[in-house]
Amino acid sequence: MFISPQTAFSPAVHSVPAVPEEVSFADLRSEDTDLTNVELVIAPLFGTGFDATEVIQLLGEAGFSGRLHVRATDLPDRLMVQAELRAVAKGYGFRVDLACAP
Repeated sequence: MFISPQTAFSPAVHSVPAVPEEVSFADLRSEDTDLTNVELVIAPLFGTGFDATEVIQLLGEAGFSGRLHVRATDLPDRLMVQAELRAVAKGYGFRVDLACAP
């Protein structure tokens, strides 16, 4: 999972965060993790012991207001999965995108 502070990331200039920081799911659950200045989070659809819906819930509860980019492989219906992720995130007010690699 990569997190980019807003001061280091400009979508107009960078296609990926200029200074990514890797944060484990366990660290994301820590109360010490500050997400207020985070612009972009990149997470897998399925990780070891968690999935993207849990990431969405943790980010939402922490006040995240940036964009979550979820990565997956070989999905039979990418649009359905994206709709489900966006439905979970809707109540938290941040954007979720899904990229699927073959």
